[in-house]
Amino acid sequence: MDTKQMSASAGSDVLHSEHHSALSAEEIAKAVQRHNREHKGDAQKAVQQAATRGKKH
Repeated sequence: MDTKQMSASAGSDVLHSEHHSALSAEEIAKAVQRHNREHKGDAQKAVQQAATRGKKH
C-alpha cells in the first residue's frame, strides 16, 4: 500500500479520530463513578460463580 494512501485514510479512521476523545476531566470522572456504581460487586460475583463451577454436585 502506498504510504500517501495510508496516511490519508488514517485521518478518517475511528482509532485516529479526535472527535471521540473530547471528554473533559469532569465528564471522565462522572463516567468512572457511574461505571463503578453500576458494576459494584461484579468481581466478587465472578469469583463466587467460578468457585461453584468447580464443585461437584
